[in-house]
Amino acid sequence: MLKDSVNELLEGAPVSLDINALQRHLSREIPEVRNVHHVHVWMVGEKPVMTLHAQVIPPHDHDALLERIQDFLMHEYHIAHATIQMEYQVCHGPDCHLNQTPSGHVHHH
Repeated sequence: MLKDSVNELLEGAPVSLDINALQRHLSREIPEVRNVHHVHVWMVGEKPVMTLHAQVIPPHDHDALLERIQDFLMHEYHIAHATIQMEYQVCHGPDCHLNQTPSGHVHHH
């Protein structure tokens, strides 16, 4: 109980969320998504909040792709609020492929 309370007060990450699995699942379900990185997840009250960068194939309809990603996060992971930065260039560098596992306030690159 104390651990849960401290995690909530510190806006910690949901312990049940597997960031690596979410990244793979998102890329499999939405073919335009090539890479997911810079994932940040924390709890606000009882609700998870997320920010992420998605390297995507340039879509014909940017808003429709954004809506598909948001719907995916809502239906598959119950994340109702996600800020998504779509990138059209390949992500190069060490920040793109680091192991991302939740612990406390998740801040991965």
